[in-house]
Order: sequence, then structure tokens, then C-alpha cells
Amino acid sequence: MRKTVIVILIVFFMISYLSGQSFFWITGVNWNEWKYEEQMMYLIGVLDGFVFADFIIQGVRINTDIEIEQYKKAVDDFYSDVGNVLIPVPFIFKIIALKINGESQDKIEAEILKMRKQFSKKIISSRGV
Repeated sequence: MRKTVIVILIVFFMISYLSGQSFFWITGVNWNEWKYEEQMMYLIGVLDGFVFADFIIQGVRINTDIEIEQYKKAVDDFYSDVGNVLIPVPFIFKIIALKINGESQDKIEAEILKMRKQFSKKIISSRGV
């Protein structure tokens, strides 16, 4: 099983490198251009990927009790704030988990601000945004 995961990751990184894409290139810029079906398929893929991390991202457990539609709405709401569009989609799951887990608004806002600073310094989109 471990070898399979390693092979999948190597292939993913090779494809990313050869296509000129950086590792985290799906941001709000891309998300807002996609159709509903594309957004849903991407979210399903991200959630499937979390299986290999035991549904934990950056030390926070991702809630698997809510429907994919609820995740989509949360991502849409997050990207409705133009200040968040450069944050890659997988990182938003941490924010969603913090909200679901009942963390304080101050803690959530601090995490969003940290991510904004982190990703505003990087070119992470295939369009150079």
C-alpha cells in the first residue's frame, strides 16, 4: 500500500512539473471560473486524497459527517471574499474544520490572515496570479 501511495505522489509531482504547474495551483481564481460539476469533482478528489492523511490537514481533523454540498457552499462562501482567492482549496478545509469544531472567530480569522500572508507571496496559479 505504501509503495502505491509513493508511486502516485511521484507521478503527480512529475505531471505538475512537466505541465509547468506549481503544486497548489487551484485557488479561488480557478474555482470561481469552474462550473458546478468541475467544482464537485475537484472537492471529491481532495476529500479522497485526505484518506491518505487520515483526514487531518495541518493538525486539524477534517469532518467527514457533512455532505459534499456543504463543503462546496463553504468554499464558495470563503472565496466570495476577494482577500481569500489566492489561498489554495485544500487549505480551506482547515478553516472549515475549525468552524465546524467550534473554534473562536478570533482563532479562525488569525488562521485566515496567516494563510493570506503565506500565499500572497507566491505565484501559485497557472495564470501567474
